[in-house]
Amino acid sequence: MKSRLPALSFLVALMAAGTALASDVSMNSILYPENRSVDVPFAASTLAPQASAEASVKVDSGQARVDVEVKHLAPALAFGGDVSCYVLWALTPGGAAENLGELFVPSDGGSGRFQTGQKDFAMLLTAEPYPQVTRPSTLIVLSSLPTRDKRSKNSVFAYSRLVPGARHEQSAVTAAGWNGSEPVIVAQARKIYGTAQQMGVSSDALKDADIALGQAANFARAGDDKMMTDYARRSVAASGAAIQAAQAAAAAKATADAAARQQAQVQALQQQAAASEQKAAETAAAAEAARQQAAQAEQARAEAAAQAAQNQAERDALAAERDRMQKERDAMVNNLVASLSKIADTRRTARGIVVTLPGSYFGPNDELTAAAKSAVSRLASTALLSPENTLRIEGHSDTGPDEAARLEFSQRRAKAVYDFLAQDGEPTDRMTYEGYGSQFPVASNVSEEGRAVNRRVEVIVGRGVIMDAKTFAQTQGHQGN
Repeated sequence: MKSRLPALSFLVALMAAGTALASDVSMNSILYPENRSVDVPFAASTLAPQASAEASVKVDSGQARVDVEVKHLAPALAFGGDVSCYVLWALTPGGAAENLGELFVPSDGGSGRFQTGQKDFAMLLTAEPYPQVTRPSTLIVLSSLPTRDKRSKNSVFAYSRLVPGARHEQSAVTAAGWNGSEPVIVAQARKIYGTAQQMGVSSDALKDADIALGQAANFARAGDDKMMTDYARRSVAASGAAIQAAQAAAAAKATADAAARQQAQVQALQQQAAASEQKAAETAAAAEAARQQAAQAEQARAEAAAQAAQNQAERDALAAERDRMQKERDAMVNNLVASLSKIADTRRTARGIVVTLPGSYFGPNDELTAAAKSAVSRLASTALLSPENTLRIEGHSDTGPDEAARLEFSQRRAKAVYDFLAQDGEPTDRMTYEGYGSQFPVASNVSEEGRAVNRRVEVIVGRGVIMDAKTFAQTQGHQGN
């Protein structure tokens, strides 16, 4: 119990610092037209004077896709102190700040694809202690400038809701400002995990972060960059989730403590009023004093009631916002299902969105046909439009006398899809593949029609790490997706 009090105090202090207003910054907002790519330049701040960046923004069906490339910028760890990452923000003239996600900079610059429902916004790149922060800090590295696109509308506004930046040791970084002893992505995960430990956070999520960090370090020593990156990102996500949960708990405790103090004050005033009324029976002067104290107590009760009503209104507003965000996420999934359904047979499952590639998509040597390549390319482009989405490619076959050959057949087809997408430029760190042979039929293998249906490749679209078919079947108590 003793160790939790400093941790809660630290979290409350951190949240209090997050509400402090900093100086206004002048931003340029751009109202983007529909179905047109707009180039947006950036200006570097004194924190990274050598850095340069450019973004390409395209609004399609109410969603803005933002592709950003940064050059001549060191990893965020080069700042030292508590800084670990860069976060890209969309700022609106109305004062809203949307965290679009982390822009990972592994060495001399980096790039990323992001998405937002905003159509009129400016952009900031800030240095932060962990990716899941909710407000941009004063550690501004790059800010967007007006576009020269004549169909877009530029407008200037002042943004005043920056919060104090994280502790940092360097006042500026250069493109060659990082010389750590381990890969940047592992060092970043270690830094964020350490931040959570310093805050006194204790949760299952932090335990998961510790385990993932150890795995990332092991794969780094083994030279397996793909697995190292995967486990390092898992550690970052788990540490951030642990910090957010601890901050929410600290905020709830602070609210409860304030309500308890307020209730105690009301009770104290009520007791004072009772004492004053008792004394009023003795003298007229005491009665007058008692009436005044009673009036004060009534005012305190009214203020307490008003505060309680305000607290309830804030809770209702939070609930409404959570409902709105859930509806938006559901709408995004429905839009994705509708888009993928135009390409191939698509259905929603507990694992994610499953797109089935029939056997007709493959040639005699299990290679993708020309028509299939076009469909698969469009499928991946659509599915991976969201930076949170990943693909799991699973091959399946009909039954046969040689099950080993069936397994190899399914693996060969799954890998053909994976290899094509990798050659097509899709990020391999967001794709996995595996073959299952005839383990998971979707039709009877008695007829040739059923066997043809079973010879398929399924592409599962989901967020983060997608559960493999065997594990999913065990958790559901049956086979299939």
